Amino acid sequence: MIPLQAGITSMLAGDFKRALEYFVRAQVQPTVPALSFLTRDAFAKAALVHVLFGRLVDARSNLEKAAAIAPSGSWAEPLIDATAQLAEALANISDAQEAIELIDSIQLQSIGEMWPFYIIGLGRLLECGGNHRELLPRLKMLEGLPFPRVDGEGVSGSVFAISRATVHLLSGDVFVAQSLLLEADPDYVATQAALIQLNLAMKQPQQAIKVAQLLAADKWRGLRQGELWRFAGLSAAYLQLGRENEAREALYAALQGGVTSENLALFAQEVLQFAENQVEGWPLRPPTDTPATLTQTESQMKLTGREFQVLRLLVEEKTQSQIADELFVSLNTLKSHLKVIYRKLGVTSREAAVLRAEAVGWW
Repeated sequence: MIPLQAGITSMLAGDFKRALEYFVRAQVQPTVPALSFLTRDAFAKAALVHVLFGRLVDARSNLEKAAAIAPSGSWAEPLIDATAQLAEALANISDAQEAIELIDSIQLQSIGEMWPFYIIGLGRLLECGGNHRELLPRLKMLEGLPFPRVDGEGVSGSVFAISRATVHLLSGDVFVAQSLLLEADPDYVATQAALIQLNLAMKQPQQAIKVAQLLAADKWRGLRQGELWRFAGLSAAYLQLGRENEAREALYAALQGGVTSENLALFAQEVLQFAENQVEGWPLRPPTDTPATLTQTESQMKLTGREFQVLRLLVEEKTQSQIADELFVSLNTLKSHLKVIYRKLGVTSREAAVLRAEAVGWW
């Protein structure tokens, strides 16, 4: 029980390598028949870590071992079943719709302290199915539930901010994403991974490289997806800088641990095209793989940092004079900003702009 609980604590803190070490300790303990659920739980939670941050083959292996242990009469069994079902849904991510149906069938009261990973998994599946914006109304509902968390600390205190930021990054709303990531734990590896993508989207490759270097290989040893986040970020940043040799070396380094077709989604489309032409042994994308593109509506709605700042102040119901004073601009300059904002949002009034921003999940 002690290594199992220590593993859960490490999971919630975002230290997934240590969590796996504890779960392995729990798995190798002599199994007491009346307490077999502890061993089953250790396999189920290890599967969840692997499917989200490690190797799919390891996730499936742990799921098989969990399934081989007969359920006991413990009250914890429904919680273990929910964890295993979540991991199973993510292990079948190639059929995103079926996986979403499986994850939707999980009873929220059974997910317990694994609730942040339920949200991470749901986001992954919706993104894979091309329905990333569908996550925003779901997050709004989930945020109203009494899940235990301290904002800005660990996985539970960061999952809502990072999930929202990821949706907005995919939609091209980089300044919204930047604002949201300020609310996440800066030491959490998923925050750092999201910051890499943010800096790449903002054409700040040098900063992306700095953040990628924080994802030290030792911290991610044994957690393959984490290692690949680092190499994907480095290769994309080097390509933005025109440093093809460094990009090629980052991709060769990624290949050393193996890159499967399931891993390709971690790499930007321009990186994949470069890798297929320049890196021997790089796996080809399936024929159905097509680059994700912004819809015309999403593209038109991109705001600059200043425009987003103005929109934030509109929500606070300040007068135009108050907003102009706070931004140290003239009233005429502010009115020019408002015209552009209204045009980009496809609205004609302040109230409509605020409602439109709320509808797309900007706050």
